[in-house]
Amino acid sequence: MIINQDWTLVIKMNPGLTAADVLVKVKAPSAIVFSTVPYISIEDFVASEGDYYNIKIPKSFITEVGDYVFSVTNPFVVIELTEEALPYYGPTASDLCVIYGNVRDIGGTMPSYQNVQLVVYPVKLPEVVGSTFTLGQRLTISVDYTGSFSIPLLIGSTAVFEIKDAGMRIQAVIPDAPTASLASLIPPPVKGVIVK
Repeated sequence: MIINQDWTLVIKMNPGLTAADVLVKVKAPSAIVFSTVPYISIEDFVASEGDYYNIKIPKSFITEVGDYVFSVTNPFVVIELTEEALPYYGPTASDLCVIYGNVRDIGGTMPSYQNVQLVVYPVKLPEVVGSTFTLGQRLTISVDYTGSFSIPLLIGSTAVFEIKDAGMRIQAVIPDAPTASLASLIPPPVKGVIVK
């Protein structure tokens, strides 16, 4: 159960009763006795289908993790308890680009893939992409048994990619595409410049 968030209790009620007839009690995981939920206003008591009603349980009663026990005065039957939908401001799948690639030794084989890792981290902080702040932690993933890797990253963010065993370290902006190969993010060499 998510704490510090409003929840909805669904009950089935006999016809002719109103919100004033409802008495809801709740017992938190560490509590010994039930606490009475204060008077339920009309706004917190919404008719659903047939004899079913949704009752809002204030977040002040959901303050610890664990199993809660609800008691509703007879002749009510508790059907389910669900969390209130909160607005979501984070990234969705369309905000991510999956960066993929493959590593092998010079002979084309991958004998010790367990030790090969891709490390990704932001270039600078703070970096904000849309309404999301990126954290400064390094993301480290190991390649699979074929030498392949993939990692979803926020479109528009600027990241450093490192594969130590390949001597590879690049900085790139994550493209606005569902997928992109890491190789396609390597900038072309500048003409007239010798890389040593």
